Amino acid sequence: MESNLKPINKLSPEKWREHVLAAQKFEGSNFEYCKIHNLKHSTFGGYKKKLGFTPGRQRRKNEFIQVTPVLSEKNVKINSDFTDPAWLAEFLKKLFN
Repeated sequence: MESNLKPINKLSPEKWREHVLAAQKFEGSNFEYCKIHNLKHSTFGGYKKKLGFTPGRQRRKNEFIQVTPVLSEKNVKINSDFTDPAWLAEFLKKLFN
């Protein structure tokens, strides 16, 4: 059932904290959680950072890393010495979108 209600974004920090904790237990994505609970996803993300559930964006100097794609029959694997999972997730999102 599709909701035509405007997303809620004016909640107390404690209510946002409750939503962030509930979203961590939710089986779907944060976007899906926000849609179901009629929350503005960008505000949810802001409170998630503000309340310390995710680290803020860290400044990183521009640098190149060596990435070697390895093809197999079932999937693609990337071998790299770079071990920052947040960076890798962002890289893969941009690569496949």
